[in-house]
Amino acid sequence: MKNKFIIASLIFLLSGSLVVASSEVSVKKIELCSVKKVGEGVLNYPGLPAMGYNISAIDDSYFYVYDSKGKYPFYALDKKTLQLKGFGSWGQGPGEVLMGSPSVINSTGSKILIFLPLQRKLVVFSNDLKFLKEIKPEAEMGVLYMISDNEGVSVNLFSMECLAEKIKIDENGKVLSVLKYYPFKKVLTKNQNMIKLGKNPLLKQGAIYFDKEGNFFFAHYYSSLIFKSSPIGDVFEYEFEPRNIEVPEAEVKERGGIISGDPERCIQSYLSLTSDGKYLYALFSGEEITMEKVIAFRTGKGKEINLGEGKFVDVFRKEDLSYVLSFELPVLATSIAVDNENLYVTTAENEPCILIFKKPKF
Repeated sequence: MKNKFIIASLIFLLSGSLVVASSEVSVKKIELCSVKKVGEGVLNYPGLPAMGYNISAIDDSYFYVYDSKGKYPFYALDKKTLQLKGFGSWGQGPGEVLMGSPSVINSTGSKILIFLPLQRKLVVFSNDLKFLKEIKPEAEMGVLYMISDNEGVSVNLFSMECLAEKIKIDENGKVLSVLKYYPFKKVLTKNQNMIKLGKNPLLKQGAIYFDKEGNFFFAHYYSSLIFKSSPIGDVFEYEFEPRNIEVPEAEVKERGGIISGDPERCIQSYLSLTSDGKYLYALFSGEEITMEKVIAFRTGKGKEINLGEGKFVDVFRKEDLSYVLSFELPVLATSIAVDNENLYVTTAENEPCILIFKKPKF
C-alpha cells in the first residue's frame, strides 16, 4: 500500500495558468548581468516536470543538474572552466536511472549522492563522476536528501508525527533515526495550515536546503510555506508570506484503482531552494494547477502547461526567514542555485541550457 502511495504522489502532476501575485509581494526590476550560456545542443530537459525536488545541486567546484531526457541522466558543470560533462546511465541495473523518473541530487564535496524515489535506491558517484555503488535503504521512507556521505533527511510522506526525519544509513542500507524535525503535535493548535499538512502525508513534497551549521530549510510545493529548523530539531520558524498561499485541502482517496492524496486544485508554488549563506532564494511558479488540466494535457486534449517551471525568485533573510524582495527571471526556470559570485539557472524553454548570471545585489 505504501508503495502505491509513493507512486501516486510522484506521478500525479497538475498545472494551469494563473499567476498569483499577493499585494505584499515586492517585485524589483533587477538587471541580471549575463556571464555565460552553457549546454545548448547538449541538454534536452534540465529538470523534470514534477514536484519540487532537488533536481540540481552545487558545491565549491561544480554545479550538477538532472537532465530527464538527456543522453546522460546527469551533467556536471565545472564552475571554473565552464566545461559540461555527462555522467550516469539510463536503465534498471546497478547505478542506472529510469528515464524520466524523479531524481534528488546532493553533493557533499567528496561524493555525489542521488536518490531515486521510484527505484527506492541511493546511487553514489565520486567527485570525478565515476559510479561507486548503490544502496537500497531497508526501511520504508519518504524522499531522501543526503547531507553527508552517510546522513540524510527523509521527508516523511507517511508520518503523521513530523515533517522530516534525520537518518544515518550504512553501506548495507540499514537506517537509524537520529532526529525528528517539526513535530506536528507541538504546533497543531497554532495554525490551520499545519493541521492540513500533518493530516495528509502526501502533501509533503518540496525542495530542501541544508546548511553547514545544520539548519534545515523546506519550501513547500503546494503552498508558500518556508520552514526552518535548528540543528536540534525542536526550534523552528515558518512563514507563508509574502505569497500567503495556504496549504490546500486534500484527502487520501481512491479513484479508478489509483490511490491519491493530491488536491483537486492548488497552486504550484516553490520549485527550488538555494542559499548564498546570507539569503535564501526560492524559485516560485504561481500557476493554478488542477487535475482536469493535467489529464487533458497528458492525453493530448489540453494546451501546453508549465509543470515544474517558474519565473520569479523570492528572497528571504536566511537567519529569520524575513522577506526581502522578489525578482523576475528572463526565462522559465526549472531550478536555481547560487554561490558567492553567480546565480545558476536551468531552463527547458526553447533552447534548454544553463544560464549563468552575476549574483544580484540587494
